[in-house]
Amino acid sequence: MFVVEPMPNPTLIFHARIDAQGFLFAEGEMTRGEFLDAVGDAAVQLVVGLRYGSSFTQACREADAQATKQQQQQRPAIKEFRVAASTIEAAEYLVREGDAKRLRTWLDEHPLTEARAISKHIRKYRDKRRGQQCPTTK
Repeated sequence: MFVVEPMPNPTLIFHARIDAQGFLFAEGEMTRGEFLDAVGDAAVQLVVGLRYGSSFTQACREADAQATKQQQQQRPAIKEFRVAASTIEAAEYLVREGDAKRLRTWLDEHPLTEARAISKHIRKYRDKRRGQQCPTTK
């Protein structure tokens, strides 16, 4: 026997989404701009659902997900950020000094991409230093 599932009511779905987003906004888990974007998205989905039906809406979501996946696969690899030699030398100096608080403060003053590149270099530098044997006195 073939059972047909009832189509979800787009208006009820819209009200449920707005209630959920309103709760998140009231709890401070979402900014006003994010809330308004969510309400706008829900309104568009309501109109599309009422006009074309939920199967069309689902097809649009699947096509959007597939397009997004293709775009992500086609993106070139992110090139490694280059940092000035003087900046690297300053980072190595702070590592040798062993002042983690000062190093953290210094890294916070740099742009995020540069700070990530410096942190990556510091990890390699620190591992390299750990691997070296300390000279022993006889």
